[in-house]
Amino acid sequence: MVQNKSLVLTRYPVGLPTPGEDLVITSSDFDLNTPPTEGGLVLKTHYVSFDPFQRELMHPASGYALNEPLSNNDISTVMSSNNPRFKAGDVVIATVAFAEYQAIERARADQEQLAGGGGGVSLLKTPAGLDPKLFLGALGMSGLIAYSSLYEIGKPQKGEMIFMCREWGRRADRWTASKTGRFDCDRKRWE
Repeated sequence: MVQNKSLVLTRYPVGLPTPGEDLVITSSDFDLNTPPTEGGLVLKTHYVSFDPFQRELMHPASGYALNEPLSNNDISTVMSSNNPRFKAGDVVIATVAFAEYQAIERARADQEQLAGGGGGVSLLKTPAGLDPKLFLGALGMSGLIAYSSLYEIGKPQKGEMIFMCREWGRRADRWTASKTGRFDCDRKRWE
């Protein structure tokens, strides 16, 4: 039996979340000796991605339920497996609760993790010995959004200048790019 710490949303914040009031670390018992369910996994979390878009999920109708852990992409190690896709010691990427340990059911363990998060669980392949944390940032969802926004939307040409910023709020993870002018992110307008 171990203590399993989780980051839990205890009330919907007004403005920025207040640690210890809106977001609280809780602890509960977790039995590492209990085998996973048929086809399931037990994971130990190492890194979680806490992204700006998650603030918008902290509203009654937007996503996170009260008194439940937050969730997002994470890097974990498989502690025990009852699934042929994984073995103990595998490093995986998945969208899971913000908790040190968790059980993953077969339906999720059998699916691959989607590029933008959600879905299932995937083995983390780290070419050239890259730090696994990079797959939650520059090589993960945030990096993919930035890269595709620049090269697929912005389509930079030699001699051009591009101003880019991340919009925050109800349209989280949507990027704005322009080849002319300047976008004021605070005022959400072009100057």
